[in-house]
Amino acid sequence: MSSASSFFPNVPPWSRTKTGIPSSTIPLSSVVTHYFNPQKDSRFVNLPEEVLLAILEFLDESRKTGLLRTCKYFQSVVEPVLYRHLILTEGQRYVRSGLLHRTLDSRPDFILYVRTYHGPVIPPHYYADSSQRSAIERAKVLGRRGWTSYESGRAAMATRIFEKAVNIQDLFFIDGHDWIDEKVRWSRLFDAVCRMKLDRLALQIQGRPTYVAPLLRAQPGLTHLHILQGSARLGGLVESDLPMLRSLRSTLHHASVIVPGRPVEDLQLVRALAEQRQDECWFKQLAQSTGPIKRFSMALHNPTDDDLVQETIRMIARYLPSIEHLRLKVGGRMSAAIVSGNSNLDLSSS
Repeated sequence: MSSASSFFPNVPPWSRTKTGIPSSTIPLSSVVTHYFNPQKDSRFVNLPEEVLLAILEFLDESRKTGLLRTCKYFQSVVEPVLYRHLILTEGQRYVRSGLLHRTLDSRPDFILYVRTYHGPVIPPHYYADSSQRSAIERAKVLGRRGWTSYESGRAAMATRIFEKAVNIQDLFFIDGHDWIDEKVRWSRLFDAVCRMKLDRLALQIQGRPTYVAPLLRAQPGLTHLHILQGSARLGGLVESDLPMLRSLRSTLHHASVIVPGRPVEDLQLVRALAEQRQDECWFKQLAQSTGPIKRFSMALHNPTDDDLVQETIRMIARYLPSIEHLRLKVGGRMSAAIVSGNSNLDLSSS
C-alpha cells in the first residue's frame, strides 16, 4: 500500500506532519474515502466558485487544508489559495522552506498560483529530509569543491522556480544573498525579477554597495518600496523611474533621492542620523514629492539634546506642511518641554 502522504501530494509542506500526513483530526480512512468520492449533489459543492472563495477568506490555513482534502473539486478551488501568499519569514515556515522549494520545483504549475513571496532565495539547509541530509554529508566529504557544487545546485533550483513565478506581485528575499549585483551566479534570477510586474518590493542589501537602479527601473508599476539596508546605491535612477510609487520606507538619504518627482504619500524613515542640522537639504528634497506626503514617521537615534529634536520638528513643519499623520520616535531621552510644546504630535522616546 502506498504511503499516506501520496494521497496528499499538493498540501503545502508546513501543513504536513513528519510522516507526511497532513495535520488534522479527521480519520485517514474518512479522508481518503471522501477525497476520491466527492458528493456531487452537495449544495456546498454546487455554490458558485466566487462564493466559495469568499468563504475561504474566513478560514485559517489548517481548515483550508482540511477542506482541500475532502474531494478533488475542493482541491482545485483551495489549492491556488494556499499557495497564493507564501510568507516564510519566521518559525517553522522559514525552517521548512526548503521543502516548499522542492515542491515548487517538482510541480511548476503551483508556481503560477503565487502572488506574494516573503522568504529566502536559498532555504536554510539545517532542516532537511533524508535525501537532503545525504547530499549535505557528501558535500562535506568532498570539501570545498563539493560544498560549492551543492550550493550551486540549490541556487539553480531557486532560479528555476522564480523564472516561472511570473505572477508574483509582492516580493521580499529575506536572506541577504547578493542576487542583484552578483551577475555571474544570479544573472538569470535578476532578469526573472525584472520581468515580474511587482506592486510591492522589499530589498535587503548586505555587504558591499549594490546598485539597484536597473532593478527599480524595470518596475514601473511599483507602489510600495522598502530598502532595509543603507548600502543600496541609487546612481542612475532618473525622474521617469517609479512613476507610481506611493509608499517608501528607507533611510533619509535614500528618500531624498527617490521621493522628488514621485507621488509618495506615505514615508517611513528608518535609522535616521542624530545630527539632523546637516540634513536640511535632504528635507528640501522630500518637499518635492508630487503626492504630497501625508503620512510620515521617523526615528532619531541618541540625540544629544532637545534642540536636535526641536529642530527636526521645525524642518518637518517647514518642508512637509501637508502631513496629516506624524510619528517621531526618539531613541534616547526627551524632555517634558518638547512633549508639552508639541502635544498635537505623536512623540515617543525609548
